[in-house]
Amino acid sequence: MIIDKIENRHFYKLPKQLEEALEYMATTDLTSLAIGEYPLDCGLTLDIDEYTPASDWKKYEGHNYITHLRYIVKGSEKLGYANKQDVEFVEQKKADKFMYTGPESKVRVTEGCFVVLFPQDCHALKLVDQGDMLVRKASVSLITSPEA
Repeated sequence: MIIDKIENRHFYKLPKQLEEALEYMATTDLTSLAIGEYPLDCGLTLDIDEYTPASDWKKYEGHNYITHLRYIVKGSEKLGYANKQDVEFVEQKKADKFMYTGPESKVRVTEGCFVVLFPQDCHALKLVDQGDMLVRKASVSLITSPEA
């Protein structure tokens, strides 16, 4: 997992599509975009979402071939995090979406921060940070094949 302020994005070597999506997030006024999906030149789809984080702990979600890039445009939330080796498999929800349980571990993600969640990173998203705060998030997901 990577978590940092978006102005520090140049410190990280990411897959080219994620680097391009992160640069787009850093240089575009994401507050002016309507909620919805936007195709990017890099071939990924940018999702703009707004929500009030839930207060309840969720099971960890994990993937084998999906890397997520999340950017908090407005607000803050907590993110549940565990390495896949440290949690216990519960069930498969979709082709590449699995649920896990394990000790709760949370990190605070504030406005202006981006997070990269690789396949080894299990996560619980949209956890409450400070009251009923509205969060605006920009997201992309990169799917890699098992051979990649």
